[in-house]
Formats: sequence, C-alpha cells, structure tokens
Amino acid sequence: MVKLKEKINQLFILGYRGQDFKEDKDFFYIFKKNLGGIIFFTENIVDKKQFKAQIDEIKKLAFKTPMFLGIDEEGGRVERFENINKKCKNGKKYLSARYIAKKGEKALKRQTENICKDLKYFGLNMNFAPVLDVDSNPQNPIIGERAYSNDPELVAKYALLSNEIYNENGIITVGKHFPGHGDTSKDSHIEMPEVDMDFETFEKIHLYPFKKAVEQGIPALMISHVHYKCFDKEKIPASVSKNVLDYLTKTLRYRGLIISDDMVMGAIKGLSQYDTVVTMLKNGVNCFIYKYCDSNILEMLKKIENDAKTDPELETAIERSFSKVMKLKRRFFLNQRKQTKMEKFKLNLLAKLIYMGFRFQIPLTKFTFVNKPDTQKPFIIAAWHSNQCAVYGMKEVINRVNILISPSNDGKIVGDACKMLGFKVIKGSRGKEGAIQGVFQMLDALKSGDIAAIMIDGPKGPKHIVQPGIIELAKISGLPIIPMTWYSPNKNFLKFNSWDEFRVPLGYCKVVNLYGDPIYVDSNITGEEFEQKRLEVEKQLKLLHEKAVANYSEYIKNAK
Repeated sequence: MVKLKEKINQLFILGYRGQDFKEDKDFFYIFKKNLGGIIFFTENIVDKKQFKAQIDEIKKLAFKTPMFLGIDEEGGRVERFENINKKCKNGKKYLSARYIAKKGEKALKRQTENICKDLKYFGLNMNFAPVLDVDSNPQNPIIGERAYSNDPELVAKYALLSNEIYNENGIITVGKHFPGHGDTSKDSHIEMPEVDMDFETFEKIHLYPFKKAVEQGIPALMISHVHYKCFDKEKIPASVSKNVLDYLTKTLRYRGLIISDDMVMGAIKGLSQYDTVVTMLKNGVNCFIYKYCDSNILEMLKKIENDAKTDPELETAIERSFSKVMKLKRRFFLNQRKQTKMEKFKLNLLAKLIYMGFRFQIPLTKFTFVNKPDTQKPFIIAAWHSNQCAVYGMKEVINRVNILISPSNDGKIVGDACKMLGFKVIKGSRGKEGAIQGVFQMLDALKSGDIAAIMIDGPKGPKHIVQPGIIELAKISGLPIIPMTWYSPNKNFLKFNSWDEFRVPLGYCKVVNLYGDPIYVDSNITGEEFEQKRLEVEKQLKLLHEKAVANYSEYIKNAK
C-alpha cells in the first residue's frame, strides 16, 4: 500500500544543482522518498557519457515507481543538450518550431524522430513540448520562434503531428502553455504577464490548438503563470485560476495530466508556495515543477501531508492527482512491453498494403446506394465492425468522414490506411475514460459539420451488440443515428485474421450500401429509454442485413 507522503511526492517533478544528483542533499533526500520525476537542465549535462551514466544511476537507485525523466527539448531556442552539441552553432542541433514548420511536414517529422532518438538514447521519457502557443504578438519576449506559427490552424497541425510522433516513440509529451502564452508582452520567468483580450477572440485564436490537442488525447498539458482578463478580473495566474482549470477539465473535458510551469518563476514569486500549491491541487493541477529542491520545499511537502489528514478536500485532490500520475506511467512505461522496430515495420507495411489495396479496389467496386441520407448534413453512421468497408462508398465526402478507431494493432493498421485514403481518424483509447473522450471528439467533429462513423460491436468481437457510446453521442448532439449495412454475394473477398472479421473485396465486385431510418435520441432520455434506443439501433442493423440479402438482386437491377 502506498503511503500518503509517497503519493504526495509522486506529484512533484524536481531539478537538482550540478552534475551529480547525489551531491544535492535536499534533492537526494526526497529522491529516496518516491519522487515523481526529475527535470533536467543544461547545468546537469556535461557530455554524452556523463549524462547517460547519470540517468542509468538514477534508474538504478529509484525508490519504487519509475520516474518521469523530463527535459525541455523543443528544438532551437530551447534545447538542453548545448554542452553535448558544442560543434553546432550556439550548441543548438535543431531548428525552433517556427523555422522547422516553414520547411514543411517531412522536415518536421524527420526532426521530431531525431529528437526522439536523442531522448531515448539517454533514457528520458518526457519532453516538455510541443509548444501550442500562437505567436500573435511580435513583441512577445518569451514565445516568438518557439511557436509554430501565428495561424492557430497551422500551430495545431504541426504541434499535433509532433505530438503523435513523440507518443509513438514512447515519449510523454507536455503541451504548453495553457491556455496560451502567445499574446503576452512580458516574460513570466521575471514577472506575471497579462493578456487583455475578449473571450470570443481568445477562444478562436489561442485556445484552438489546445482544443485540438485535447481531442487528439495529448497525455499532459502545462498550465501557465499568466493572468487572463477574459477568465478572471482579479489579477491571478491561470495556474491558480479555478475558472481556467474548470474550462480545461469541464468545458474541454480534458482527462490527461495537468502540470504546472516552473513554480520558482517570477510570475508567482510574491505568492505563498504552500497556499499556491494547495489551491492549485484543489482546483485541478496534478503535478508541480521546481527547478531546484531546497529545505523550503521539503517543509512544504511535510505540511501538505499533515494538513491532508484533517482536510478531506485536499486529501481527495491528492488521491485524484496520484491516480492520474500512475495512470499515465502505466500507459507509457509500467508493465508495458515496447514494440520492436520489426513489429512497427510490419504494422506500417500492412497499413500501406491495405491502403494500396483500397486504391486498387475502389474503382473496381460498384456501389448501389439504397435510402442514402443527405451527406451535406452531419449525421452519425452506425455499422457493424465487419461491415466497415461501407464508408468507402462515401468518397464524395471522404474528407468529412471521421472514423473512430480502436487502440489495438488492428485499429492502428486500418486507421493509418484510412488516413492515407483521406478519411479523418479519431483514435480511441482503452477504458471508460477513453470511450468518453472518443465520444466528445466525435461531438466536436459533428459540430463542425462532419459525419461521424462509429463501428459498433461487442467488447470482444463481432457479437452484434451496440455499445452505449453512439446513443450518448446522438443524445448530446441532437443529430440522427443512421444504421448502415454493406452486402455483396460475390465470393472474391479477402478476409483478415482479426477480431472483427474485417473483409474487403478483391477484384470486380457489386456492393449494396443499405441505409436505415434515422434514429433520434432525446436529450432528456431516461435510463430505460436509453436502453430502448440502443436496442432499436441493434434491431435496425439486423433487419437491414436481412433485407440486403433478400433483395440484393432487386436493388442492383433498379440501380441500372
């Protein structure tokens, strides 16, 4: 059983002075008490050999739980390997976000992959990147070239591409600086900046990349020490603001880890460290970064432990944050076998082969549509997993079809192939929280006028059981569920050895796409009515299949 003080220590990511962590006595003391993580700076890194040995020793001596081992390696202006890369200009091996974005996606992918190789070589597992700020103020002294662009859509595009590559390489990303540091005119390392912008404008520009990152499921976000007048009249930093944190966790429904910016920055220098940390914890911040550890921090940790015993709200906040920390560690490096290079190669190869097969097959597949809905309006497609090829008949709106893909290897293969074809892919994640997040990502897609395609089946295979997520999506969005089936009696099908019995035609083939009647779900639906709607979708799908089999020839004949 984990002790309360060990849970508290898991919520802190601390730095140390010098090149040997054991020589910083205050740091080494808390290091041995189940410290959550370490943040490394240039002063900790002498050369390649020394830093690799330092990380190896840290891992060897770590108490119970593997640590977050993090660094700011954005590229360009913010890099920490200057002492290793002395041959490079100013010790900078990579380009800042602004300049790598100008070179395009291929260059960004290549640079991010190379940063991943550096981080993995040393044994680091967390990068405080990508920067999600929009460079809207040319006088900004702290962001500037660290931002990908002054265009929110480009920032989202490049930051999310970078985020995906890091995560695929086992690196935990920490997007920053929520809710947006791009319009400030002061350096928060020195003093607290203020952003004076109306909420509508701020949301449209600065919150946009963060919304997209939340939709993608970014593992962690860093919250800034900036005052935003559109959130709070009182001059308080976002990191302390209940309004800002509620917007992130309740409005955007973010379920990942929320991490503070450095707690020794000038922006919050005048605030009580203890009161600030406790307020942030209660408001929803989960982890705290301190560049250095000293006796004041040790005393604060002890006080938090003592006060939590008599403060139920504080104890609950600690438990909640500890649970999030452990969930993220389990996801990335606890009890998880990493894919080998050969396994990744095979998955990528299969995705490319399936994509090429689809490109070859689509012109050879003659689709007949029966009762097809108006594709200019958003709706929710319901189809069995084994019938998922039905969406390929919607090529005229392919760039508006969002497909929810499972986190399995099968899902990755099909998802990557679908992206190559032009579909939008929303990656689900395991567990109840992952399912909820997938629903809300689909909701955002529907709000923008897209079509949502959800393949439904039982939890462990094609058992023809409709899952509740699609009913919840229809309830919240107010848009109809359109059941859809896909049928062909032709024998030239390629079957994949997967749990969902996925199959595609091979060669010339006539296919019927049969659509059911729209099913609307009232927003005030009760539990019993909810179940009835679920069964209604199930029933329509079964009847549609029977109808398609019985009337296939007639449908084909009438289509001529």
